[in-house]
Amino acid sequence: MPSLAGLPAAAQDVGGAWKVERGRVGLRIAKIAFPDRAGVVALTKTGESSNKGDALDNNAQYESPDGKIFATAYVYRTTYADAALAAYATNRAILSRFGAATRLAEQSTVAFAGQPGGALRQIFTGARLNGADLISTAAFARVGSWIVKLRVSGPANRAAEIVAALDALIAGAGSDLDAKIYPVAPLKLDPPCPTGDRPAPKLAGSKEARSANVLSGLFGGSAIEPDAKADANRLLAFPANGLTPACVRGSLMVGGRAIDLLQPSGTDEPPVVLAATDDAGTVLTAEKSLLGKGYTITRYAIGRIEVAATIDRQPTAAQFSKWLATANAPELTIRSTTSVKASGDSTTTVDTDTLK
Repeated sequence: MPSLAGLPAAAQDVGGAWKVERGRVGLRIAKIAFPDRAGVVALTKTGESSNKGDALDNNAQYESPDGKIFATAYVYRTTYADAALAAYATNRAILSRFGAATRLAEQSTVAFAGQPGGALRQIFTGARLNGADLISTAAFARVGSWIVKLRVSGPANRAAEIVAALDALIAGAGSDLDAKIYPVAPLKLDPPCPTGDRPAPKLAGSKEARSANVLSGLFGGSAIEPDAKADANRLLAFPANGLTPACVRGSLMVGGRAIDLLQPSGTDEPPVVLAATDDAGTVLTAEKSLLGKGYTITRYAIGRIEVAATIDRQPTAAQFSKWLATANAPELTIRSTTSVKASGDSTTTVDTDTLK
């Protein structure tokens, strides 16, 4: 292994799929690398946040010499990969965690690994944790089928150092020449979605509808990266890295967390309604079935797609809330599961009873 001379001692134990050499820490499976120093912070350790041993959910951690400023580069392969949606979900989590005074003070798109507009940069002020004033910053990008999330946080009186560390991580990011970095924009929210009285959806019972679930597991969401020769931006799933305007269909409180239902703007029967249920890539959708009529309920997560029931119409906010709060709802019974490896290889298993 290349020498890590000059780094904190803890960095000698490089973990997970990360490799360190010549002042860079890289994740070759995702074709992405970062500097091992960024302003006042230096690499301390690397590893996996979840899915241990699969190289699907990776992190590189940094710290200032006095232990007051922390930075993390997360690189994870979620099957509904969208940088604007990841930023939106993280924004909600930050505002919820750090108190009512927290606000998004700055948001802009910046170049990332050679791609103009390849990352969404955010600065949060007014945050408090354990009685202390904090500055929290973040940046988001999509590289191929991977999401990159950079976070730098620390005391509010050291805001300049914190922002400089974030900008150094962004500026120092690099990727392989064949890695696709998608332009990203802040998620544009139009006025509230069209609303009106509507009946709750019913389960679709036809064999055709059930068979469509298998195709959803294979081709739904962002599990399969578009052909580089095609119009990749057009082919991206909603919200297309922030390029498709959205509206809020409803807001739910689940387990003390505020979760928004999002859909494309301008229609009361959209092709997809989704909820980002955490800031780590888990998304629950009701999306137009690939075969026949109806809408298929699907849960996307890091390295996994779970396809559930087909319903005859898009759900009400109350119905979606029930699904999020009740794990054993009949609509959530799994019909097929697709497991995606870090390499992109995938395996789909089907509950054969659903095909009868």
